[in-house]
Amino acid sequence: MRNITLAKNKMERVARKIGNRRLSMPSICRHLNNEFNSMSVKFRNKKGDFFSVSGHYSGSRWDGDDDLMYNILIIYDQKTYKVSKDFYQEIFIALIHEFRHGYQHRKRRHKNINKKAKYMDKRYPIAFSYLTDYDEIDAHAYEVAHVFRNYIQDTSNRHITASWVINRYRKIVAKYDEKLYNRFLKKVYIFAHK
Repeated sequence: MRNITLAKNKMERVARKIGNRRLSMPSICRHLNNEFNSMSVKFRNKKGDFFSVSGHYSGSRWDGDDDLMYNILIIYDQKTYKVSKDFYQEIFIALIHEFRHGYQHRKRRHKNINKKAKYMDKRYPIAFSYLTDYDEIDAHAYEVAHVFRNYIQDTSNRHITASWVINRYRKIVAKYDEKLYNRFLKKVYIFAHK
């Protein structure tokens, strides 16, 4: 996908510009927003008790503050966050996931299709519903395959995203819907070998 190559180049440019300097998160988001503005990506930050990166694909442009199609939220603990190679990789992986949603949306000519699993995990109903959505299976598999292809050679890297996604699918989906879990694994395999 063209967007991924372009985003990777932009992320590397930001990483070189910032380096390992101790900048505030709002300052880092300003650098990211300046670099990614042409790709309709908006980075935001929020203080929290941990480091996390999440994204949202809106599917269309809106008037007002949230007029960009891809929104990335960086939650960070002010005392413990550290700008490192892993930091940029986690942000980039969230972008890949959202770009996949953009691809899905364009491929269907902007029609929304919500296919869900038949069974439900009573302990994690929201997570189960989210993880078994066909678009999420596809986007998570694409994300995990990208991590395997590009970062697995670096043994010092912890691969937080890939292990989190796989463990969530194993823990929440595999037990109640083996067919969807196998679909996820098959897509990971297909995307990893493209």
